Amino acid sequence: MNFSSNKKNLLVVSSLGIAAILVLYAGIWLIYNEAIEYFYLEVDRRMEALAKTTSSEIAEKILEVEPETKIPKLRQGLLFGSFAPPVYSIEQEVVFMQSRLQEISKIHELQEISILDSAGKILVSSNENLKIGQTWIFNDLFLREITLAKIGFSSRSQFEKSGNEFLKIFFEPVEIDSSTTFVLCLEVGVGTFQEFIKFEDKIFFTGIICLGIVLILVLVQIRLYFQISANENQMIKNENLLAMGRMAAGIAHEIRNPLGIIKTTAQRLQKKYGKETNDPIFGFIDEEVDRLNTILTNYLEFAKNDEKSKFVDFDLKKLIFRLLSSVKEEFLAQSIEISFLCAEEEVVFSGNPPQLQQVFLNFLINSRDAFSGRQGKILIELKKSKNKIEIVFEDDGNGISRQNLKSIFEPFFTTKSTGSGLGLYLSRRIVKNHNGEIEVFSDGKSWARFVVIFSESEKLLKKTASH
Repeated sequence: MNFSSNKKNLLVVSSLGIAAILVLYAGIWLIYNEAIEYFYLEVDRRMEALAKTTSSEIAEKILEVEPETKIPKLRQGLLFGSFAPPVYSIEQEVVFMQSRLQEISKIHELQEISILDSAGKILVSSNENLKIGQTWIFNDLFLREITLAKIGFSSRSQFEKSGNEFLKIFFEPVEIDSSTTFVLCLEVGVGTFQEFIKFEDKIFFTGIICLGIVLILVLVQIRLYFQISANENQMIKNENLLAMGRMAAGIAHEIRNPLGIIKTTAQRLQKKYGKETNDPIFGFIDEEVDRLNTILTNYLEFAKNDEKSKFVDFDLKKLIFRLLSSVKEEFLAQSIEISFLCAEEEVVFSGNPPQLQQVFLNFLINSRDAFSGRQGKILIELKKSKNKIEIVFEDDGNGISRQNLKSIFEPFFTTKSTGSGLGLYLSRRIVKNHNGEIEVFSDGKSWARFVVIFSESEKLLKKTASH
């Protein structure tokens, strides 16, 4: 399987999908901006036309009834800073104009229509809450626009938006005569912007959905990428194991023949000289040849991913004592002292003794190599609790760096010039096959500790309790 090609295709497809979504949203946003521009222009055009029509209508209405007396009275009221409506027909005219402004405001969905005098005070308004003669609340804010309307020019404010609140006012001169000009203020209502608000909300939610899809695609891409990478790494490991199996199969044949000769020779020497000297070395040779032969078989089994092995009940303490007896002289020759702490009672365990002996030997060899030729101490401690067994291997060697701690159980990883990188990898597989785990601790410079933890089964507990 071509994992590199799969990762490349994944990146290409995902990138194209993300790009398509972003382009789609960018297109929607562009259409939205163009629609808003058109909307603003259409509102300006419609409101300006309405303002001019309303201004003309109001001017005609003011001049329609008693223009000779009404206008002077209006002027007279303005001189005192407030509008004082006379007692005759202008009161009716104000009421009529207010009704008319309310009608126009309702038809065109306007917020408010007001007429201001030259001092910026209200003459009449569609808003019944605004009193005649009251200063308009936006007088200072839109002073420039009001001034332009007073001298006969139409003007409008900028579009203001705060949340769902909108403000857009059109100012139109209401020319009564050559010396009197009122100002019509036409405030666009929220209803005018309802469709705009809905459209904006749709764009917003569409953007959120697009962003969510992009994030999901990115997360899926990352997950698939790491999954493919993990599969690729596993495939490489399996290929390495397969290569190791083929190599081991070839080597096993070459090693087993000399081992058979060594075993036969040791047996003959034991028959010939063993009775006279009573030296146990002859028995060690025979036993170690068998152990090497078993290790070869186990290596082949693990290389083939065959984790099935025959388990028997045995005493872990005796197994470790026997291992220490076989390596003690070699380690003492290198000024390495080994201490073994354990309880008096037997520690019965169900497993494969040769495999576990090989695991413990790997730990001892690694500890020996960590001293780099100097003297040191190795402590082995066998502890048994209610539901688990712990075997601790601790040394005061050079330790294991934090970076190497992450990789020491990887196949073919080694820091030794002559190491194969398989010892700890196979050790962990053996321990896992025995329902156990290995924990490693080190300060990276002066000590290292390997802890093998086995969880006992209910059957084993009963057996252990019976001893």
